[in-house]
Amino acid sequence: RTRPLPGLGLVLVCGLVALGGASAAETETGVHRLRVAACVPGYKPFAFLNEDGKLIGHDIVLWTAIYHSAVSKAALTGDRNATQYFPPVSTDKELPVEGLPFADILDGLSDGSIDVGLCGLY
Repeated sequence: RTRPLPGLGLVLVCGLVALGGASAAETETGVHRLRVAACVPGYKPFAFLNEDGKLIGHDIVLWTAIYHSAVSKAALTGDRNATQYFPPVSTDKELPVEGLPFADILDGLSDGSIDVGLCGLY
């Protein structure tokens, strides 16, 4: 039996990875599209824009590892619920993460418009 993820509220203070309630954004295939945001401007080395304007840092690496771990676990266990939220993505493909101010991330997590908030508070 699978348990739904909506309503999940998890905050890990060691490197704030916060999961809000799942929003209604779904693709045409019915797979939930996670909206992920990291704190910007400039919280080096956690999340910052490089000279090309690309969002990089420890938080992005941490999120990528968490995502691919969840995909692997879902594939191994056959958990269809997890697969809905963590559809398989090629490991060489970048996961979409947008940069937002900390207050906007907290607001988005509260109202469900953001699913995952990344802010290094180590």
